[in-house]
Amino acid sequence: MKNFEQLQELLADWYEVPQSELGVPESTVPEWPNPILRDFYRRFGALTLRKSNFVHPDSNNLPLSCQDHIVPIDELKSKDGFTVFCHENQGVFVVAACDDPADTMTYAMGDAVLEGRVEEWTDVGVPLQESLVTCVLRETIMSVGDRYRRITPDSLKKNRRVAEVGETVRSRYIWSDDLCTFHLSEDVWFMDWDGMEFAARRGSWRQKPSTWQEQVFENGGGWSSGPSKPTMMQKVERFLTGLRK
Repeated sequence: MKNFEQLQELLADWYEVPQSELGVPESTVPEWPNPILRDFYRRFGALTLRKSNFVHPDSNNLPLSCQDHIVPIDELKSKDGFTVFCHENQGVFVVAACDDPADTMTYAMGDAVLEGRVEEWTDVGVPLQESLVTCVLRETIMSVGDRYRRITPDSLKKNRRVAEVGETVRSRYIWSDDLCTFHLSEDVWFMDWDGMEFAARRGSWRQKPSTWQEQVFENGGGWSSGPSKPTMMQKVERFLTGLRK
């Protein structure tokens, strides 16, 4: 899956809404030079808005803003021939589309681009449409899967088995030789990204976010902090989990 048509159908089914509700009216999409970026926001612009039916009322978390943040449609700006559409969550790098209508590639600048720091806009070797599709799938899974419930190695294995019944997709974001693997079933989406595993269940995006985000890596290793500090009970659970390992 590397095109917007398939992604639009998949997301509409996942969110259980008509395809038209994912996007915004074409008349509201600015006339950016890059037709691929314009088409993306026309189809999926509602998912980028700070206030929409896809944002839980008790949370400021957008569905496409967990690891990296896709820029809301009303905040996009063109500068020096490029339009930045995504920021890494700690500002490590930014991703952009070229304003040349004929340019179909993805550009990035900052740390961790091409395994180093890149000081100017660089073609990373990934088609823009593929990069956007990969980013949306990744953010959708991460924003749901690791925010709303406790994740354990056993639950990940179970979710992977369920997800593998569905379609398997391998695609790239900004690293041309590093593919994310997605398993997309009707009820569970699963992602393997550079040895880290994430799972999301249908409907979880509607739930109220928890106060603690825990991730289990392939090696059984790490935990990562979430939007706020863990409660005492969560600290105890985490300590006991460590003992059991």
